Amino acid sequence: MFALTELKDRLASGRAGLPEEIRSRAASYLRALQQPDGGFPNRQGSSDPYYTAFGLGALALTGELDEAVSARAATFLQHRLRQPALPVEFVAAAASVLILQAIGVDARLASLSADLREQAVAVFAPLRRPDGGYAKNANSRASSTYHTFLVVSCKQLLGIADDEPRLLAALLCSRQRPDGGFVEVPDARSSGVNPTAAAVALTRVVQTLTWSSAESDVLAQELSLPPLEPAARYLAAMQTPEGGLRASALVPVADLLSTFTGLVALGSLASVALIDHQAMQRYVASLEVASGGFRGGSWDAQADCEYTFYGLGTLVLLHGAS
Repeated sequence: MFALTELKDRLASGRAGLPEEIRSRAASYLRALQQPDGGFPNRQGSSDPYYTAFGLGALALTGELDEAVSARAATFLQHRLRQPALPVEFVAAAASVLILQAIGVDARLASLSADLREQAVAVFAPLRRPDGGYAKNANSRASSTYHTFLVVSCKQLLGIADDEPRLLAALLCSRQRPDGGFVEVPDARSSGVNPTAAAVALTRVVQTLTWSSAESDVLAQELSLPPLEPAARYLAAMQTPEGGLRASALVPVADLLSTFTGLVALGSLASVALIDHQAMQRYVASLEVASGGFRGGSWDAQADCEYTFYGLGTLVLLHGAS
């Protein structure tokens, strides 16, 4: 999928700028987190497919995702993919498998690709809603902007191209608010950084779906996609005096998740000049703990592999944009 490929390339181009001391500390922290079963732990200490995806991704950013770590993770993933999983856990497990396959580690995972596609159909079908989007879970009535991005992106990576560009484009237009940002669900009034970042990425996906369609010329003329320049201005306005981005105008403090996703979207829109790079770099540096991991914000007392990925990823993207 184009948007994720673009992000991977941007992360790779900036990786050389990651200071050696930060890279080394983070790699040691992450290797120590891996559990005996091969997974990476959630905040309660149990191996979790969601956190495993971030652990592997963060190690890849440090250049320390080696064969030993990957082989243990592969064993964990093979076991977990045989069990029922929440949609977000399945997406994470699929992403982890694709990370390991991309670096050519553990040939045993090659046989999982067909199984992943089969499982994806069963996991995602109950989430599909009439507006073309996907809900957070089977009991949710409304589609979610963020989960629509996750599911459509995962399906693209697995080679399942059965989403309707017209419906997705209409969904995106309906989620944009007057401030330029996007909301997570139809009835929401206040825009958020994370649904806005998801909408920006999903817009790129819809464009990719359009280009690959047999009706590409007709679709290109018919589709009405949301304007993204206002989204860039909205994201930049969410930078706080701390230097990071807050989740929405209703939230007073920044967090590392919003900072990373907002910066990814601004990069995709060629609008990173709208934010103060040095302030953001100082903010991220302030969230590193002595062990090498990163906390979620000034309000957070605990590091984990998810926020470590966001911290490293933000630093790498800032270097790539400089």
